[in-house]
Amino acid sequence: EICACLVGSEMCIRDSKYVAPRAPYGYIKSSTDCHQLIPDPEATVVVKEIFLLAHLGISISEIVRRLNLAHIPTPIDYAISKGLEGSYEHGDGSWNSRFVKYILINRTYTGDLQQGEKGILVEKTHEALVSRDIFL
Repeated sequence: EICACLVGSEMCIRDSKYVAPRAPYGYIKSSTDCHQLIPDPEATVVVKEIFLLAHLGISISEIVRRLNLAHIPTPIDYAISKGLEGSYEHGDGSWNSRFVKYILINRTYTGDLQQGEKGILVEKTHEALVSRDIFL
């Protein structure tokens, strides 16, 4: 299928289509529909662990420390290891608070999409990685 929706296309967003060029960490784009997110089995485990730790009251800096001690590849390093194309800002290979905070505030992990300049929200567009209880 040709990906006809452009980033920010309001009509596609309202039609529950994911329009960004790359899937967020924890998801991949469906091989049959480039506008549909499906869980990435490997990265999903890490995302769920991040949310669980945060839910238990573990600080972001402690979550970062644990991820680095466990030698978990950062989202960028993981994407590169999977051969995903794109221009990536190469870091030093270490997790940081920005990566973790981005995951914790990204509503995509609840199965909802909030996209576009207007922040259009469409609920239940894909499989959630975390419950709304843990997210909120």
